[in-house]
Amino acid sequence: RGDIQYGMKAIEVHIVFLCNESLIWSSKKIKHVGMSSAHNAYMQLCEATKCIVWLRYMLKEMGLSRWVHEPTLMLGDNDVATTLCRNDIITLGNY
Repeated sequence: RGDIQYGMKAIEVHIVFLCNESLIWSSKKIKHVGMSSAHNAYMQLCEATKCIVWLRYMLKEMGLSRWVHEPTLMLGDNDVATTLCRNDIITLGNY
């Protein structure tokens, strides 16, 4: 996961791995540039989470529930965004 900023533009990237192989890869320009790099990273973690939730439901429907019995590990490169996600402390002041 990461975001690369070029002036006022940013690119969001996330990769989903399954069995140590990349399964889903996304890279696109951010339509809405956040107020900070932490805000951009937080929004990208949200997009990556949607992808993970979809994949977990698909694996369950395919009868592969044993692959999703544990929480999914998500890694990010922005400490502030990771702290906001981990501690669930989003407020109007830091969003």
